[in-house]
Amino acid sequence: MALKTPAAVPPYDPSRADMRLPAAALKFRADNGLLTPEDFLHLNITAWLYHDKQNVEGILVNPNTTIAQLRAQFGPADTRDAEVGIHSEAKAAEYFRTHPELTVDQIFTERIPCPAMCAPLLGNYFAGKPVFYYYDRRSWSGSKSAGEVLAGIYGVDTTAVAAAQIANQFDLLNNEASRMKGEHALQLKAVRSWNPMGRVVQLFNAADMPELSIWDEVESTLDTVQNLLNARRFPKAGVYLAAARLQYLLARRKYLTWKDGNDAAAEHAERAIIGVSAGIILAAVGAFAVGALAAGVGGAGATSVAVTDGAVATETAAQHLLKIRVLTQQAETFIRIASSEGDVEEIIEQILREAAAMQ
Repeated sequence: MALKTPAAVPPYDPSRADMRLPAAALKFRADNGLLTPEDFLHLNITAWLYHDKQNVEGILVNPNTTIAQLRAQFGPADTRDAEVGIHSEAKAAEYFRTHPELTVDQIFTERIPCPAMCAPLLGNYFAGKPVFYYYDRRSWSGSKSAGEVLAGIYGVDTTAVAAAQIANQFDLLNNEASRMKGEHALQLKAVRSWNPMGRVVQLFNAADMPELSIWDEVESTLDTVQNLLNARRFPKAGVYLAAARLQYLLARRKYLTWKDGNDAAAEHAERAIIGVSAGIILAAVGAFAVGALAAGVGGAGATSVAVTDGAVATETAAQHLLKIRVLTQQAETFIRIASSEGDVEEIIEQILREAAAMQ
C-alpha cells in the first residue's frame, strides 16, 4: 500500500516530502512491534534524512521516550510538573549535535512538532530544513486521536491487533493465576503435613492461613473472559479481564501476606504481573470504543444508549473507558498500600457491573 504524502510545515510544499522517511517510520514500528492502539496513541516516530561528507545518504529513526517509560526506569519525579517525556525530535536533534560531520536534509515526524518545545528547537537549530508530518490535532478538532489517524494512514487494522492483544493478555494472566494457585496449594500441603519447613512457616506467621478459595473469583471471571473471547466479544472480554487482573492481585496479596509477611507482599504488589498490564488491556478495549463501550454509558444495568452522532459516541465511550481506568488505578493503590479488602472488592464489583452493561 502506497503511503499518503505527509503535510508540510509552512513554507514548504508537501510535494518535496521524501517518502522514504514515513516508510522508515512505519518499518520501525513494524520491526519493533509498535502497532498496537496504545503504541499509536503514546509514541511518535521521527525519521530524518541526512548525508555525510562523502554525500552518502542515511535515515535516522527515533521514537519518543514516554513518561511511563521514564517512571518505570527511574521512579516518579519529585513533582508532577517535572514528569515530562523525551520528544523524539529532541533525541534526533541531540544525535546530530554530537555528529557535526552529518548534514540534515529533511525531517519527518508523525505528529506536527509541538509549539512549546520541538517547533522552536527545529526552527533555531535546523532552520531551512523542511519538516513534514501526518497528524495535527488542530486539523481534526478533536474528532480523531493521533492513534486513529496514524493507524489509518499506515493501513493498520487496530481492532485486529487489539483483539490479539486481549487474547494474549488473557493467556498470560490465566497462566500466572494457575501458577500462583499451584504454589499456594503446595504451601498448604506442607503446612498441613509434618513437613518441618511448613510447620515453621505457620509457627512464625501471624497472618491467617488463606484457603485456596481466594482464587475462586479470579478463576470465575477468567472463565467469563474465555467465553467472551470465543464469541469474539473482545471489548467486553477486555473489561472483564481488567477486573480479573485486580482479583488476581488481591488474591496474590492475601497469599503473599501469609507466606512472606506484609512488607514482602507490598513489595510484590509494586511489581506488575509479567507481561500483563491494565494499560495494555484498556488501550486494546479503546480500539473498539464507539460500539461496545458507548452502549454501557448509562451505567450499571443499562442495556443500550442511542447514539447517532459519531463524535458523541466517541466522546461518551472515552468517558466510559476513563471511568474504568480510574477505578482500576484506585484498586491498584489500595492493594499496594494494603488498604481494606472491602474497598478493593467494591471497586472490582463496579468494574464488573460496567462490563456487564456492555454489548
